[in-house]
Amino acid sequence: MGVVRKHRKRIGMTQAELAKHLRVSNQFICNHENGSAPFPSRLMGKCAVVLNIDVKLLVNERVRQFKREIEKDARISWYSV
Repeated sequence: MGVVRKHRKRIGMTQAELAKHLRVSNQFICNHENGSAPFPSRLMGKCAVVLNIDVKLLVNERVRQFKREIEKDARISWYSV
C-alpha cells in the first residue's frame, strides 16, 4: 500500500476529500493510489500537511518509483540489444 493511501485511510479520509483539499480530481487520487499516476512534487508539501505526515515519506516513495522505472528501462534496453 502506498504512502498516500495508507495515511489517508489512517485518518479516515476519502479519496474525494483528499482530492478537494489538494484541488485535484478524484480520478487523479485514484490513479495515483493504483500506481498509474506519479504524485507531482508541487503537491507533496500540501499533501503532507493534509495527511499530517513528514514530506520525506512522499519524496522517498517517488524516489523508489523512479528507481523502479530506471531498472525497468535498463532491462528493456538490455534485452533489445
